[in-house]
Amino acid sequence: PQSQTAADGDRDEECAMAARSDSLALLHALGNADAVAWVAAQMGGALILLRVSLEQGEVPVPLQHASLRLLGRLMHQPAHGSRVVACVSRLLPPGFTGVLADGDGAASLAAFDQPSRTPERVWSEKAKLALIASLKERAEEADVKLGEAGAAGVELPAVPVLNDVVVDPADGPLLGGIYVRLFLSDPGYPLRNAGHVLESLSGALGAAFESGDVDTSVLLSAAVVALL
Repeated sequence: PQSQTAADGDRDEECAMAARSDSLALLHALGNADAVAWVAAQMGGALILLRVSLEQGEVPVPLQHASLRLLGRLMHQPAHGSRVVACVSRLLPPGFTGVLADGDGAASLAAFDQPSRTPERVWSEKAKLALIASLKERAEEADVKLGEAGAAGVELPAVPVLNDVVVDPADGPLLGGIYVRLFLSDPGYPLRNAGHVLESLSGALGAAFESGDVDTSVLLSAAVVALL
């Protein structure tokens, strides 16, 4: 009967969610293990956790929080945490890696759900949908590469910064994890990694000088002065 089929489908979904929850609990317990961090960084684990976290309506919110909290924890794992950070940085637009590293699953999910326009993060619902689509494509590519590489792992292909969706020319360019014109409009904004930003701006400024790009040189010079 149709009612029996629907009931069976509900039970299957409940079992699947319970299995996901149990798996996350186990991974949390093993979160400091080298092997878990290696899988996250080199074998698609981080990609899976992000996809679970962004599947709105399909995954319970507590499970989304747990996925993001685990990912944040793995970013600090002694042996391979830096690999996890690098992987996450390739998969996400600027402004999210630091939030995830803080380890607060609820705050991380809120950041994905909340439109923002700051020097470090320009985000919208349109950008989020584009990110979800990009993550799906990367997952398919990763499956193929991992099938060939096995336990040795792979470097996952980077997700585009979604410039066509995220970066308005009035905000950019995007350098060192900040949107330069947005930063100049709010130079007092507390940057997470001002040293890295300064290094990136200085390098780009040198290149602009060498190429004779006067407009970019002036813009970046102003940003460097504002940062100092």
